[in-house]
Amino acid sequence: MGSGVAGDQSSRGFAQRSAPGPATAAVWPNAASIERDGAALAAKAASQLWSAECDIDWRLAPVRPWWLPRRNHVMLASQFLHGERAARSACEALLPLLPDGALRLALATQITDEARHCEAYERYLARLGDISPRRTLLADAFSRIADWKGPAGGLVLATHVVLESEALAIQQDLVRDFPCPILQRICQLAGRDESRHLALGRILLKAADLAARPIDERLALHHALHRLWQDCAQAVVEDHGVILWRAVPRSRLDAGWRRLQVTFRRVGLIGHGEARAFGAAEAAVPAG
Repeated sequence: MGSGVAGDQSSRGFAQRSAPGPATAAVWPNAASIERDGAALAAKAASQLWSAECDIDWRLAPVRPWWLPRRNHVMLASQFLHGERAARSACEALLPLLPDGALRLALATQITDEARHCEAYERYLARLGDISPRRTLLADAFSRIADWKGPAGGLVLATHVVLESEALAIQQDLVRDFPCPILQRICQLAGRDESRHLALGRILLKAADLAARPIDERLALHHALHRLWQDCAQAVVEDHGVILWRAVPRSRLDAGWRRLQVTFRRVGLIGHGEARAFGAAEAAVPAG
């Protein structure tokens, strides 16, 4: 794989691929065999419903650590909100691509979850009295997801693997020891939902049968996901600067991408014996 592969990938990012076809067996070849799993997740979501108004104690006052300026406190909470909005929009784009049945119902419950998360963060930011705009890098990353015109499995990887389990996990790390009881409660409730969303992503990727896609298509998708990861991770670092660099060091970001490779192999994006080819293609593409 040399510069030819790199050049091919560079011209085939999230927004440059051909439009996905209808929700047919060709798009989701294994869907019928895992309908029961989708139904179980939808039922679990119904049993774990919570209310942003009633299940969070809004009588409490927001708290921030002494070392964190108010501006960074607002930025932290704002990027949570922007991430939830992006996840909701991406799921709404994915919904019509799914076949009718339990998988679509399970994704519809996730959209409801994301809307509830947005409401909780909007209420929290109202208590702080301010909201920060999306970082430019995050806006670019979210736009690439919104404009995705490649295989439906790629959209699942972007939303349920990169956005859900990794980019937002960085901010979850920051909040783990954050002293604000309101923010901790929001993250506790939202985190329970996120575990279901990750499970749904694994189910959808089984339905998509990524391993059966041509390797050039998977290489292009891998490159697009790397760009998405870089933008989301770098946006978090730029948001919090040196103040929170101790919480999100470069090694943490690099480890996150390496961990994603394990997931990519597990779901079939990187096939058996293909790790070297994917690594060479990634190394051939300039960062940024």
